[in-house]
Amino acid sequence: MSYIPFPNLSPDIFSIPLGPMTLTLRWYALAYIAGLLAGWKLIVWMINTPRLWSGPPPLTAEAVERLLTWVIFGVILGGRLGYVIFYQPYYFLQNPLQILRVWEGGMSFHG
Repeated sequence: MSYIPFPNLSPDIFSIPLGPMTLTLRWYALAYIAGLLAGWKLIVWMINTPRLWSGPPPLTAEAVERLLTWVIFGVILGGRLGYVIFYQPYYFLQNPLQILRVWEGGMSFHG
């Protein structure tokens, strides 16, 4: 039977040791960052394109930038709560402070 082997990729792009801790950038985080930046640029472009609106646009570019701050918090909090609720609810009920340890992994996005 022939098959295509799945590549053995590291989830880490790079790691930088910073004394007692290590700063690691993961592919998953880069996807979140790229998606948020692309969405922000797209919305600002749409607002600045008058032919898309019969009147004034519903938001200003400044309002979108303020909204983006809340969107980032919502994505991070929602992704973490999704992981907690869907994958290990009983563990986190017994260890609620572990919910805050996002650097140990555990975000979930389904859509």
